[in-house]
Amino acid sequence: MKNKYMMNRLIKTGTFTGRMLLVLLFINPAVIAQNKEQKRIDSLKMAAASKTDDTSKVNALSKLAFDLGVNDPQQALNYGEAAIKLAQKLKWPKGEANGLANTGYVYLQLSEYAKAIQHQEKALKIFEKIKYEYGMSRCYIIMANAYNYLSDHTKAMEYQKKALKIGEKTNDKIMIRTCLLGLGLICETLSDYPQAVEYFEKALRISEEKSDSLGIGLANGNLGIIFYDLADYPRAVMYMEKALEVFEELGDKQRIGKMLLNVGNTYHALADDSKALVYYEKSLKIMEELGNKYTVALCLSAIGNIYDEQHEYAKALEYYERSLKIGEETHDKRDIGLNMNSIANVYIDQKLYGKALEYQKKSLKIFQEIDDKRGTAIALNGLSLIYQRMSDYPKALGYANKALTLAREIGVLETQREALQFISETSEKMGQSKKALEYYKMYITFRDSIINEKNTKKTIQTHMQYEFDKKESLAKAEQQKKDILALKELQKQKLLKYSFLGGIGLVLLLFFFIYRSYSARQELRLHDIRNRIAGDLHDDIGSTLNSISIYSEVARKNDEHHDEALQMIGDASRKIIEAMSDIVWTINAENDSFEKIIFRMKSLTYNLFRAKQIEYTFQADEILNEKKLSLEERRNFYLIFKEAVNNLVKYARATRVAITLTYENKQIRLRIQDNGVGFDTAQDTAGNGLKNIKRRAQEMKAEFVIESKIGEGTQIELTLKA
Repeated sequence: MKNKYMMNRLIKTGTFTGRMLLVLLFINPAVIAQNKEQKRIDSLKMAAASKTDDTSKVNALSKLAFDLGVNDPQQALNYGEAAIKLAQKLKWPKGEANGLANTGYVYLQLSEYAKAIQHQEKALKIFEKIKYEYGMSRCYIIMANAYNYLSDHTKAMEYQKKALKIGEKTNDKIMIRTCLLGLGLICETLSDYPQAVEYFEKALRISEEKSDSLGIGLANGNLGIIFYDLADYPRAVMYMEKALEVFEELGDKQRIGKMLLNVGNTYHALADDSKALVYYEKSLKIMEELGNKYTVALCLSAIGNIYDEQHEYAKALEYYERSLKIGEETHDKRDIGLNMNSIANVYIDQKLYGKALEYQKKSLKIFQEIDDKRGTAIALNGLSLIYQRMSDYPKALGYANKALTLAREIGVLETQREALQFISETSEKMGQSKKALEYYKMYITFRDSIINEKNTKKTIQTHMQYEFDKKESLAKAEQQKKDILALKELQKQKLLKYSFLGGIGLVLLLFFFIYRSYSARQELRLHDIRNRIAGDLHDDIGSTLNSISIYSEVARKNDEHHDEALQMIGDASRKIIEAMSDIVWTINAENDSFEKIIFRMKSLTYNLFRAKQIEYTFQADEILNEKKLSLEERRNFYLIFKEAVNNLVKYARATRVAITLTYENKQIRLRIQDNGVGFDTAQDTAGNGLKNIKRRAQEMKAEFVIESKIGEGTQIELTLKA
């Protein structure tokens, strides 16, 4: 059911990703270890309970509002309002402005964006009057995040840049880093991924220059989210694990828990639900210990989502309801709306439409209260689907039309596509064939637009991957050169130090160091050659082919007669780009580990099988991560897998596929099984696919076996000594 998957997407990008980044940006960097944080909060509570009404008490109340804003927003609001009132009583403008800003931050956590902005505007006027630039910049950042949630990206960008300008003026590196991360987040929301990466990389460089570990972790985490959005899940995991490593060194459990949740989402996207559940459970445990109810609720929803997709409805409802209860305790209306929508979808799947209607209406009411237009549009589509299933077609049509109007207003293609589909289906059921056909054509147009958007993301991902690979290779080569120079200097010092050992000892020592230096140079030379070949392929050939593809597409769109030759040129260019991508990946020394091979195989299966709606499992022994293949073996192994999977998708007509990678008796065994139509292996195949697979298997001295019968599916096995 489409509506459910749209709401799951909203959980990831609207609530999960955005709110996670916001929390990362604003949690006090000084608050790292849990015991230190608790001691600090206890000390602040003692100061806030003082019977003496002075500026120290205002500061304590205001800081408590900020520090408790994530874990206990209702108590935080009480402290914030008390800080404002006491500051007004003492006629202390700066204290009043701080109280307003921190209280507005709490409203942001509660998804009450209008109140958050209102408080920041009041605080900003005071800060401007007293010319307190740091306070102004904090207001700008919080307002930028609020407007980003409200999809007013122009204002969000404007306020974030104002804060950055203050940071640059005062040379506040932490403020600059924070603003760059915020700007990257806005660009990520707008799907301007190259610009987002540029901002995040700038933040990373500044953090590295200042030895700002927290900034390094945040920048890596946000880069991971960019590649998650681009469906480049192996690279996403790589950056997220870098962030995890930093946060673990800092002992920062809050961010460890959030990053574990991110990694879990990435494995879920790779259809590796067993690993996803492991990361979700780890995150859940940490956040329950810390009392971070918001992230606990996210973990519960994520786990519920997995059980929902696996049709284990009782378990799904259990986790969704636990998450809903936390949302009600913390008064987080947006999360309440999301969970009610998820629960409604479970009841739809079970055909319990009365229950589904009850929760969907509640979800709609909440989204309307907080002016969440995207959530409102999705809830309206949900109601349309329920009434369609209940055969109440006039109501179904009415809600779908409302959803379409709102989705057009905010420019969300997927929600518009879904509304058009519901209108077309409902009109057909009402006997309005002409209207049904009209809206079906519009639905097809939007579906194609979404496919084009995904293809654009794929192109961006390919380009960015080349650029990142190139940068990483150059950086590693440069570091290796420095290491060799350092090694030579050390050798010289040792040579002088131990010269008194005599002629024989000196000769032996010199021979040893010369041999090591020669080996290191040879290794570096080979590494440079491989990276240079990969870079040349990308720079000289890849860019040319990509230009041909783009120019042919532009020419085809401008050609009134839609020349098929232009279409063929574009298709051929894209096929060559894909083939060259495999070659560049094979040559690149960074991909020598078997773990990288497995990640690329998973990415390929995810893209192909999800597109064809084929259910699949992918299991690989962890011991394989430690294995390495030669360049030729790695190339043939991956291309055999790719050929087999492509043939399966094209010809097998399968609905289920099982892929296993095992290591036993010093042999790597790849097995691919499907329940497709099968074929007669005794017949000579007309295509080259099977011949290519057998030829590659022979080249790598591997055993290849294929078993298939018409109507009974196909199984292939590739066995390689390692």
